[in-house]
Amino acid sequence: AHDAGGYVTIDGLQNFGYLKGDYNIGAKISHNSTNYSFWAGHNMKSYAGLKIEKEEKISFPDHIINRNTTNNGADFRNNQQYAQLKVNNDTKKRSLSVSILAVRDETPHNDQREILDYTGDNLHNIASTDNNNSKSMRSSVNLNGNFYINPKHQLKMRLNGGYTTNNYNRSYIEGKLSSASDVSEDLYSFDGQLAYLFQPNSSNSLYSRVTHFHNITSSLYGGEYVTWQHLWKGETLFQFDYTHQFGEKLIMMLSPGASWLNYKLHGNSLVSSW
Repeated sequence: AHDAGGYVTIDGLQNFGYLKGDYNIGAKISHNSTNYSFWAGHNMKSYAGLKIEKEEKISFPDHIINRNTTNNGADFRNNQQYAQLKVNNDTKKRSLSVSILAVRDETPHNDQREILDYTGDNLHNIASTDNNNSKSMRSSVNLNGNFYINPKHQLKMRLNGGYTTNNYNRSYIEGKLSSASDVSEDLYSFDGQLAYLFQPNSSNSLYSRVTHFHNITSSLYGGEYVTWQHLWKGETLFQFDYTHQFGEKLIMMLSPGASWLNYKLHGNSLVSSW
């Protein structure tokens, strides 16, 4: 009998006329009770010179302004990459898995050259430019474990962690008016759960679990308005599910629980509630 095997798959898509491509690779290897899986990919797109026309109506308490926008010069470029590794190990007594994921997204150019035609209360024609770029990187680790102690007892554990960083820049000019923004964000997340299942017979079961979610956000805003914000939030859940089955058609379920929530914004007092 075979106790090992695997496969590799590759696919790709490429457009002509304007740049657009999507390429992916996947592989899986199995050996005894362990499976290894890997996926990765890259896609990109780029276009320029698109013509866009837009009509807007801006309503004020005492008048209405119509704005017609014509865009004859657009430059957009974007690329994305991802990679994921997953390992599973299953036996009669336990089931374990770990997953690692990374995703990158970048838009180095998203530029617009527009002509704005205002009619209504204030009639004029003016040119504008809208340039922005962005970059983000997201990574995460996921761990799961199920332990089958015996037919009546089962223990489950879960741990997840993630980190995301975002950067965004924008510059907008309309005639003599201008605005600029520069945003940088760091996001941290974590959650874990410990659960216990007790099933003494086919009619009764008790499923209890403790879960905690934790998030930290740090944001720095630059440009026209400079500020910094830091927020952390944590929530712990206590949950119990008791199920009793009366025959084949009637089931009773009791689900008591409690939540403990804490959060704090920098410069403010800690807020805690049940």
